[in-house]
Amino acid sequence: MGGYGALLLASTLGSSQVAAVAASSPAIFPSYADAIHVNPGSFDSPADFAANDVKSPARIATLRRLPVRIDCGTDDPFAPQDTVLRTELGHPPGAITSGCHDQSFWRRQLPAELAFIAAHLS
Repeated sequence: MGGYGALLLASTLGSSQVAAVAASSPAIFPSYADAIHVNPGSFDSPADFAANDVKSPARIATLRRLPVRIDCGTDDPFAPQDTVLRTELGHPPGAITSGCHDQSFWRRQLPAELAFIAAHLS
């Protein structure tokens, strides 16, 4: 859950400590039940899910103040929720493009993601 973790960390630290964040195929779940159905160890409880939900209003507000890039493949199981998140963030750079939740997709996205991060480093 690296993409999700990057977004969670950025939404925790905020713009005073994060220059930019790029997430490739972040594992965004619509609910605690959905998360534990896919990965029983992903969250300890509904309270843990709520406390660490990158789609919470407070986290969305923080992410909207940061340069964010989100990429996901159209055949990735997280594409529907990544699309929702991209909409909530005002359609940041990145896209939902052809690909799956696999190394091939991530390798194709990496140059643009690194360039995005590099452009925001001082």
